[in-house]
Amino acid sequence: MTLSKGFVTIEVEVFQLVVCPPVQRRCVMDATTLGAFSQPEVLIARMEEAGMSHGVEARIDLPKAHMVIADGQPSVLFCPVDRIRVRRTLKPGNGRRISGEVVVRGLEFRRAGLHDLMNVLVRTNGRVELIVDRETEVWPTVDEEARTGGLIIQAT
Repeated sequence: MTLSKGFVTIEVEVFQLVVCPPVQRRCVMDATTLGAFSQPEVLIARMEEAGMSHGVEARIDLPKAHMVIADGQPSVLFCPVDRIRVRRTLKPGNGRRISGEVVVRGLEFRRAGLHDLMNVLVRTNGRVELIVDRETEVWPTVDEEARTGGLIIQAT
C-alpha cells in the first residue's frame, strides 16, 4: 500500500491500516502506574544502557515514547524508545539494577502517537517515577511527522 500526502510518499505493508485521529479531550496521566502493556522493561533497559542505576535521580530526554489510549485510559508504550540521554544527574545511583513498576506523573497529551519527553525528571528508588513538571517539554516526535506526513498510522 502506498500513501501520499504532498511530496511525502510512504510505502507500508500492513494487513489493515488504522488512521488514529487526534484525541478529542486532554489526556492526563497523574500517578498512573503502567502495566506490562507499556513494556516498562524496555524503559529500564534503556536507562541502564545510559549508565543509570537504582537510587538515581536525574533529568533525561526520552525520545519516541508512544502515547496511546488503551481501554479508554491514557498510557505510554516504551517499545519504540531506542535510547535515552541523561542531561543531568541530581543524585547518583548505588550501582544496583533498576527494578520495580513505572509510575508517570503530570503527563498531558491531546494526540496519540510518538512524543519526545525532554528534560523529564526520573527517580529510581523501589519504582521508576517519570515526572513531567514545569521544566519538561513534550513534543510530537519530528521523524514521525516526516515519515507519515502528519498522519499517525498503526498496523493492526
